[in-house]
Amino acid sequence: MWSSTTGDGPMHNTTTRRELLIAASLGGVAATASMVEASAQEGASIGLDAKRDFHTDWLVESINAHDGVVVLSRDGMNRTLTWLVERRILNEVEARTLRDLVSSLFDDDNMDQLVGDVRGIVEEGASMLGETAESIAAVMQSSVEYAADRLGSIDYPIIRTAIAHDVQGALQGAAAGTFLASALPLGLSAPAGAVIGALIGGAAGSVIGYSE
Repeated sequence: MWSSTTGDGPMHNTTTRRELLIAASLGGVAATASMVEASAQEGASIGLDAKRDFHTDWLVESINAHDGVVVLSRDGMNRTLTWLVERRILNEVEARTLRDLVSSLFDDDNMDQLVGDVRGIVEEGASMLGETAESIAAVMQSSVEYAADRLGSIDYPIIRTAIAHDVQGALQGAAAGTFLASALPLGLSAPAGAVIGALIGGAAGSVIGYSE
């Protein structure tokens, strides 16, 4: 097993790749982001009521999709993946890779095992992942590697919970971004909304930096 603290080992290479994945995902939605910005500059106004309705409608959608299951759980994450598959944001191959990542989070017994499994799953499935799946995987890999590098003195169950927040944030962010694209006239496609939502959700919902 390689050390998670070495700067020139597999983690260094994977970190570089992860940064490239995130950059590529952002680049893929750059044109859509420009359209949204142009719309805003033209003075388009959505209005308070529409924004409030979006949030209320999304809450109802998410609650129905999870049917009483806690979102921050294996079943909750898998239900979010099913929601994304049903709306053709992910295909079954992508969803299977992401479910494997979720399983590793809940099944692995220690940090070294989790780092190795996540790295292996991502490398094996990388060529089959579209931008949304790639973004979700990148968030999880980033979170796992950050924890391995900096949180080694903290009990694994605590670290695992912190990582789960990042993963859940990316999954729910992708779903909410998909819903946003169809709910409000932002000039945003559903796939672009999913990518943006995954990256923002994985960052905004993160508590891992506060676990140090």
